[in-house]
Amino acid sequence: MKDAFVRRLAVGGALLAVTAGAATVWGAGAPVTLVVKAEVKKTTTAGVKGNWVKLTTDITVTEKAAKLMTVKVKADCKNGADSAKDEAMALGASLDKLAAGETKKGAEIRLFFDKGEAVTWEPTTCNLEFGWGKSTDKADFTAVSTMCMDGGAVKDGACP
Repeated sequence: MKDAFVRRLAVGGALLAVTAGAATVWGAGAPVTLVVKAEVKKTTTAGVKGNWVKLTTDITVTEKAAKLMTVKVKADCKNGADSAKDEAMALGASLDKLAAGETKKGAEIRLFFDKGEAVTWEPTTCNLEFGWGKSTDKADFTAVSTMCMDGGAVKDGACP
């Protein structure tokens, strides 16, 4: 990849390497490789009306994951003066059922959707802080990577 680069960070006992939109996490339970695609969707289903952000992730475990461990994200989205924050996790990923090297393709992370909090404006940029934690414990979040969704493209680092 022409503009690819690698950054390695020690984060709470985990080591992170980020290469052009893919994040690899070592330590802190089960390591994963995460590839993220993003899109803004409109919906009127399930009592949700407005816009929400769909992150589609391919999650590859490089070691056996502990039970209930999953990929989580904290998002801060904007469009001009409008802004909103949300937290969500990979839906139905069941990472503990995967053997080392296996991939869960198409795991969804839905922002501004599950709580019926779709936004009336269209998010154009989102700072996405990805983490690792137990799905049953909202406070269990070890931040491992920050990415930026800008118009649907996901890039390493915070949005400008």
